Amino acid sequence: MIGRWRLAAYALPAFALSLPTIPAYVYLPGLYAERVGLAVTASILFAVRMADILADPLIGWAADRWGRRKELIAMGAPIAGFGLVCLFTPGGGSGPFDLAVWALALYVGWSLVAIPYQAWGAQLATGYDARSGVAFAREVAGLAGILAAGALPVFVTRGGGDLAASVAAVAWVGIGIGIPAFLLLLFAVPDPGRRAPAAIAPATVLQIVRNRPFLQLMLGWFGNGFANGLAAALFPLFVRHRLQASEADTAQALLIYFLSGILAIPGWLWLSRRLGKHRAWCVAMLCCAAAFIWAPLLGPGGIGWFLVICAVTGATLGADLALPPALQADVLDYDRWRFRADRAGLMFALWTVATKLAAGLAVGFGLGVLALAGFSPDGGNGEAQLSLLALIYGGVPVVIKLLVIGLIWRYRITARTHRALSRRMATRMECADT
Repeated sequence: MIGRWRLAAYALPAFALSLPTIPAYVYLPGLYAERVGLAVTASILFAVRMADILADPLIGWAADRWGRRKELIAMGAPIAGFGLVCLFTPGGGSGPFDLAVWALALYVGWSLVAIPYQAWGAQLATGYDARSGVAFAREVAGLAGILAAGALPVFVTRGGGDLAASVAAVAWVGIGIGIPAFLLLLFAVPDPGRRAPAAIAPATVLQIVRNRPFLQLMLGWFGNGFANGLAAALFPLFVRHRLQASEADTAQALLIYFLSGILAIPGWLWLSRRLGKHRAWCVAMLCCAAAFIWAPLLGPGGIGWFLVICAVTGATLGADLALPPALQADVLDYDRWRFRADRAGLMFALWTVATKLAAGLAVGFGLGVLALAGFSPDGGNGEAQLSLLALIYGGVPVVIKLLVIGLIWRYRITARTHRALSRRMATRMECADT
């Protein structure tokens, strides 16, 4: 069991890692569209994202091949930090080349840190419930970073700053917190390194396909990520056009959503220890669906009820973020047992690829369907377009989450099966030593 101070040292970098996520998605396109044009900005960011996705499995393979986490994190953190500052503080002469180079540095550097960082967390604790504690601590810090990213622009604009100043503030706060946080991680938290037997099987596609718990969990994670990504992509349009709410209401809804996520995390940790991690995740998705199903029924003036929906769905966010990675750590034990391979880096890399693909496909699906229906983000939409927006925003995610619940409810690696698996692995190691 990892001690509290080491757990805090491990979790703190998640704050800096999550800080640029919302600005990169929300503010960055607008910032560079003014300099190089909307079409050029969109094309460059799409190309960089695709290159980032292709790089993730290579980074995971390198993490497993190298066998240690600290070196890759120490390599990626400066790259990501330098890219963050240069990308978020563009000069007057910044053009398409600057956007492409620094965005690629930020995204690839971020992956160089995030993939071994998550794999490291899976190795810090070996117990079924202890892994939930590690994952929850990391996600609390990550949610705090997202909250800070949302709050910083508010303070900057109230002080007279503009969009560029807000984005720059996020970058410098990220650097100011990230440097000591990562130094603390590298020097205070032990790196477990390789844990597999000496004969490590190659990380083949065939073996991964034969790992049914991994595929089941990956599919559930992808589906849930698609549902969440669809709601996130359409959130500003729903609040502005369907509810006809103000920007202040939008900011308030986001604050309630993420704050509820942080406050509810101890409750999900308690429930996961009593029902099991996969069942607790299913309960969270069911609660989210039960609240979200009312969103399509809301119309102009319904912001008050919508804030209630944000509070309930936000409360499930911590379970969504922390429980699946904790389950993934158990899958790694199954993979070691069945295939005698240690490929935590590769499997978490595939996990990251699924996350990015789900978010990207959700945006393309949601906005694409609305565009085909003639929806205009500038306003002037009829009842048919607004109803379709409400249905895609609140109805489709509910259906997907219910399907995911059906997939995950009978997930095979429970606390009991994991204890049995741990005993078998210990027996195998004892036999290998004799």
